Amino acid sequence: MNEKLEMLFDAVRKLPLEEQRLLAEKLMEATKEAEALQEETEKSAAQGKFRRHFGVWDSGHVRSADNEGIDRDLAREFAATRESEA
Repeated sequence: MNEKLEMLFDAVRKLPLEEQRLLAEKLMEATKEAEALQEETEKSAAQGKFRRHFGVWDSGHVRSADNEGIDRDLAREFAATRESEA
């Protein structure tokens, strides 16, 4: 074990049991917070990698990003499907 860490353990062993317990609880809390932060950081990094691909593909159609037009086309097709089913 690391020499400095061993010195720290020796110092902690000299504390009263209740203080050792409180220290252990605080260390566990800090560890959980650090793990949560690391998970969030990793998640953000993964999302960033994924988002780099947004907008990369070019369909070649000048109106491919026309959301209103796309919505109209979808509504028209949906309505036509409903009419043909009736």
